[in-house]
Amino acid sequence: MNRVTILILLLILVYNLQASPGGKDAGKVDQPNIVFIMADDLGYHDLGCYGQDRILTPNIDRLASEGLRFTDFYAGAAVCAPSRAVLQTGLHTGHTTVRGNDCRQGGLYQPPGSEGRPGPMRIGIPSSDTTLADMLQKAGYSTGLFGKWHLSGYLYENLPVKRGYDEYKGSCIADPGSSRQGFMFHNDSVVRIPEEFSAEPRDGLWTLLALDFIKRHRDKPFFVMLCLSTPHKPFSISDQGIYADSAWNDMSRNYAALVSRMDTHVGLVMKALKELDLEENTILIFCSDNGGEYREIPEDWAEWTKIFVSNKPLKGGKADFYEGGIRIPFILRWPGITDPARICNQPLYFADVMPTFADIAGLPVPKWSDGISMRKVLTGETEKLEDRFMYWEFEHRGFHQAVRWKNWVMLRWTGKQQRIYGQESDSDVRRSTMYPFYELYNLSSDISQDDNVIELHPEVAAVMNEYLNKAHTDSPYFPLTERERNSLDSLNITWFR
Repeated sequence: MNRVTILILLLILVYNLQASPGGKDAGKVDQPNIVFIMADDLGYHDLGCYGQDRILTPNIDRLASEGLRFTDFYAGAAVCAPSRAVLQTGLHTGHTTVRGNDCRQGGLYQPPGSEGRPGPMRIGIPSSDTTLADMLQKAGYSTGLFGKWHLSGYLYENLPVKRGYDEYKGSCIADPGSSRQGFMFHNDSVVRIPEEFSAEPRDGLWTLLALDFIKRHRDKPFFVMLCLSTPHKPFSISDQGIYADSAWNDMSRNYAALVSRMDTHVGLVMKALKELDLEENTILIFCSDNGGEYREIPEDWAEWTKIFVSNKPLKGGKADFYEGGIRIPFILRWPGITDPARICNQPLYFADVMPTFADIAGLPVPKWSDGISMRKVLTGETEKLEDRFMYWEFEHRGFHQAVRWKNWVMLRWTGKQQRIYGQESDSDVRRSTMYPFYELYNLSSDISQDDNVIELHPEVAAVMNEYLNKAHTDSPYFPLTERERNSLDSLNITWFR
């Protein structure tokens, strides 16, 4: 056998080894499709796979059994718009443009030329911000968004089709007419809903339109965002289904029916991917945009809260920086990559989605992002991420910040909180607008955040406070007051309950 023959045989052997299905990444040369389904105000404890035993969610539970369920995944913010902005841009709320549902200055109160009643001042996601869709378009993906956007700031120029999405069908505040009965946005025009879909509830409509997009683009990589409006209040549904005869109040029956109907929509997506032979090469994600509601008054809300305990075992809820406001259910299935029924305890959040998708699509991980690629986490490889910081801020009733580092969470409040938990006491003066105060919790031993241990661990507080002082950048839309700015230089370590 001559040298040329031996060389040829070696080359063939090397090629076959590279192409063989011998590892988790084998056979995954092609870019996977990505379907990202987001619920609206769904609590951490609202799904069967996260411990709920009163609401049936068989499809999402099956998704968790077939994929990866995260226990410590966080939204980008405690309310809708900034959380979605973090997801879209890979920037945390100290850097991204949209940092609240409402802005403090420089925004609009309603669409230009509108004669309707003004709403809160809002700012949309500008063209200077790179979105998930902008990035994936460059990698050759077809991109579509269906349902809720909430990042327009009343302007057509901030619609999804101006921010990297090839197709948009949904409703948003850029034109209130898109939310009228029988109408919706189609790209950048408000049109009548097609007759064959007119009987569908809004979330059912967005699901069917997303599936239509998938069918039309199944021959090349696609990225679909299906943004549902369930189970956001008001909890309104015409058919309470299996919950109609329960002893709960009407609000609670409606809520359970909404969550189960949402689960049905997720099931439709799962069924379609299988029937179209797309399941094996599609990443399917389900999550919420922020924590679930939590209210102790009035009476009907109090009963709803007690029945489902939507954020159990977490403290607080939507609009809070306690865990109940920002920790969310997050499930990801990637056949052949994620092991079935695996549970991941690695702390991650929305800012990590953009770097991850870039990594998966074969693009350079954006250096400007505040997140990290979690691809190695998905494959089960060991990756040391303990020393990273995850950050949130919120300019609502004051300037508030939160940071997670390892198993520690520190909160800084400069104004009145959304709500007070537990018994009132003399120390509640610290919860007023008089001066900033801090809370420090060790989540490994106190996931419900009952014991503020800041006086016991001043060295931990000092490290986290140093990060808080650097994480915020000034924004023309969310300027800090003089008192709020001065608070960045102080650390008031005072214990209270």
